[in-house]
Amino acid sequence: MAYVCETLQLVNNVQTCVSWVMYTEPDFFKSVAITGAQAKVLYVEFGKILALFLGFVIVAKATKLL
Repeated sequence: MAYVCETLQLVNNVQTCVSWVMYTEPDFFKSVAITGAQAKVLYVEFGKILALFLGFVIVAKATKLL
C-alpha cells in the first residue's frame, strides 16, 4: 500500500503533511469512456466522411480519373 499527502501545512517555512490518504491509481479506460449519444454522433460523422469519399471515388471512376 502506498500513501500520499492529502493536506499540507506550512509551519515556520517548513511544509508538513497534516493528513495522509491511500493512493489509488487512476483508471485510464474510465477517463476515455464515451456515452451512447457520443458514440452515435461519432458514427454519423464517420458515415458522412465515408459517403463523401465513396462519392468522390464513384465520380472519379465515372470520369476515368482513377
